[in-house]
Amino acid sequence: MSPNAKESTFRDLFRTLTSWQFYTLIGSLIVNGSKLLWKFLSAKGRKSFKWSKAYAINFWSYLSQPENKFLKLTLGYCLVWLLFFWIWTSNWISWTWLHWTLLIVFLPSWYFSTVWLLRAFRNKWDLTATLRLGSLVLIPFFQMLTFILDGFTYEAAKIFGGTTFAIVSILWAAWFCWDMTMGSFRLRKNLTIGYTIVWCWLWYLWSTNTALFPELFLFLFFSLSIYLAYCWIDMARHWDDNIRLRAVASVCILPVWQWLVFTTHFLGWGEARAITAGGGLAAVFLVGLGWTVWYVDRRAWELQRARFYSAAEGKSDVDFTGPLSAMSGSAAILQGGDEIWDPFDLDARYYGNGEKKKLNQSLSTIAAYSILFFLLFLILTSLSGCMELYEMPAGGGEQKQVQQVVVQKVIKKKFVINPFSAVLFNPPPIDKVKLQLTELTKHAYTVGYGKGKGAGFSGGTNRGMVRFIRLEYNGGDWDQDFGVGADLNLLLEYHVRTSHKTAKKTESRKVMQLKNFPIGKSPPMVYMTGQGNISLSNKEVEILREYLIDKHGMIFADNGGSGRWHGQFFNVMKRLFPRVRPIKVPLDHEVHQIPYIIPFLPYVAPHGGKDAFGWVVDSRLVAYYHPGDIGDAWADGHAGVTPEISELCYQLGTNVIFYAHAEYNKWLDRQNKKK
Repeated sequence: MSPNAKESTFRDLFRTLTSWQFYTLIGSLIVNGSKLLWKFLSAKGRKSFKWSKAYAINFWSYLSQPENKFLKLTLGYCLVWLLFFWIWTSNWISWTWLHWTLLIVFLPSWYFSTVWLLRAFRNKWDLTATLRLGSLVLIPFFQMLTFILDGFTYEAAKIFGGTTFAIVSILWAAWFCWDMTMGSFRLRKNLTIGYTIVWCWLWYLWSTNTALFPELFLFLFFSLSIYLAYCWIDMARHWDDNIRLRAVASVCILPVWQWLVFTTHFLGWGEARAITAGGGLAAVFLVGLGWTVWYVDRRAWELQRARFYSAAEGKSDVDFTGPLSAMSGSAAILQGGDEIWDPFDLDARYYGNGEKKKLNQSLSTIAAYSILFFLLFLILTSLSGCMELYEMPAGGGEQKQVQQVVVQKVIKKKFVINPFSAVLFNPPPIDKVKLQLTELTKHAYTVGYGKGKGAGFSGGTNRGMVRFIRLEYNGGDWDQDFGVGADLNLLLEYHVRTSHKTAKKTESRKVMQLKNFPIGKSPPMVYMTGQGNISLSNKEVEILREYLIDKHGMIFADNGGSGRWHGQFFNVMKRLFPRVRPIKVPLDHEVHQIPYIIPFLPYVAPHGGKDAFGWVVDSRLVAYYHPGDIGDAWADGHAGVTPEISELCYQLGTNVIFYAHAEYNKWLDRQNKKK
């Protein structure tokens, strides 16, 4: 093809894509797609409603039979059991005597379990059904034991409940795999539908950080999708239909992609997770594009074939073209084709009248698909990205100073023997280093705020946890000592010192992402460090100010290594609060006293001086600035500072995190009283 011909082709294509006909095509595709989707969903909805109604009537008539009276009683009790189980796990009950009254509700679960097991043995159920029933009755059995332990010691109940929950989860995962392997096609289809619904729900909860279940359970559950995909591909291989096999394989890309994203997150591989997320998105886009082009081409050929038959029967006037023209255009042009608006028809008016109709249709399909895919991507990411929740751990406690614990190392003597020595005697075993508490601290109170069971905050939830979120910004090295190192070490130390439930990993968020947290479910504190420039747009400044004031947040700033960052951060605070002047935070301030008394400000190097600064709004610190690279003292190796300084740095970090969460809890209490 000559350069002039190429230029002409691109000029014609550009004219086609920028004309009003292209927008008409997009509108037609959206309208027709919406109609097809509505038709499909409405038909499936009516069918599902009729099936559900018939199934409910049949099941109720089955329960109404005299021999199924005990089954009906069992199902009714299960509903009551689930209601009170939810009340118990939601921490609605704060009085011990009321806790034990629920024992009357949970105790009959053992009776029902025993009766059903006796029925299974008496009626000689088959082995599979008996084992399945045994796996089911383990749930109320373990729940009762956990409930009783919870009445005496919360920590033991938490450990026992987590262990038994893992056992039951693994058992039912094994049953799921068994049914997907040995069950009928109808059972596999129903299991897949049910699993998909729960999968979508758990994926949404995890992506919004609102999942109540531990990540180990989520990993087990999401891993089942790999086996589910394998089962369906294995079934499709025996259908002798390549199109259905390819369709099943294409759908299976989604759970495999999601599992890879979750697994890399679960293992803490941040870069691998980003690569997996981007690569999976590209794969889904290309596979979807391939199916869209294939479907449009197939529909266009079906319309052409129907037009051939219609012309042969004399029902329509058609102008036939030659085989060469049919390769890039229509093989049978319907007379009066200017009125055709069907996007699947090659003779539609917005594809032009030349010999490039097929090319125009393909390009229009790609453009329309790309736009729709982008819109769908925005909608789905808005579900998980435009709302993110931060919830504190449930519990209670007091804002008081903790007593110090003195730990002494007791090292017993040991013999180092040369194995080739001629000395013959039995040396004593080498003892391990034993830690002995010479002064045992028994706290008369729990570190926390408000009334509640266990260490935590009265405004928290059972699924809540203290998280360490670092703020990302442009212009500097915001990720200094990020992740496994400084941040995670402090988070672990905070858990040990306060017994508050904490996240297993540290996190980071861009300034713009702070708007995703709603009022009342925002992070009480974000951490900010670096040693370069801090570049924030006016929009970012507005979002950060809204986070600090309307959402009652706080910035914990740490000068990571330069006098320049000192000035950069002070300028940012001046943009945030032009009328608020920074003050030196005295050592008798609450942030330096609770839960640990800080005798002097610890630092690694005084990059910004030797005093901590704060910005106070409505009698509350909205920003705490540490001038001496406290993050380096949290990192492995502690930057070479003495053990006394590194310990004080951990204590100060614990104080700042606790101060932010306690002030946030007070604000939540005031908001609730106003309501």
